[in-house]
Amino acid sequence: MSSALLRWPHRRGATAHCLARVRLVADDARGEPTRGYVVLSELRDNPRGLGITTDIPGVVGAVRATLLPAAWPPSALRWYVHHGDFSTYDVAGADTLTQLFPSWDHDDVVHDDVHDHRLLRPHRAAALQRFLVLRPVTDELQAWPAPAPRAATE
Repeated sequence: MSSALLRWPHRRGATAHCLARVRLVADDARGEPTRGYVVLSELRDNPRGLGITTDIPGVVGAVRATLLPAAWPPSALRWYVHHGDFSTYDVAGADTLTQLFPSWDHDDVVHDDVHDHRLLRPHRAAALQRFLVLRPVTDELQAWPAPAPRAATE
């Protein structure tokens, strides 16, 4: 699993950021990875109005340009947005994962339709987090040197 504090120029004209985690998976123990998972965690200190879901083409392009091998086929990826207490200053409750279904046209332009986004049921979200061995966002951010966003203390 690789992770990064991903920054990208948001379509609304400012720089947005999120915690981006990528896991490439082989179908057997000896094989090369054939599928991948991208989990984009919304962080509370991302500027207001610059959320991940308001610029899926921008964040997808940034992930593909910086965190994935150039030859990796977009169709082999599953995309998720992750929300939880780390996403807001308010009480948020349990973590959620929303699956995205970005598409690419013949010119490699990313398209997204919010009507295609699917919120995973809690048991499926928990199972996916276990499968991907996702560390809690606050633990991940606290392990990084500054200037990673500060984790909440309460």
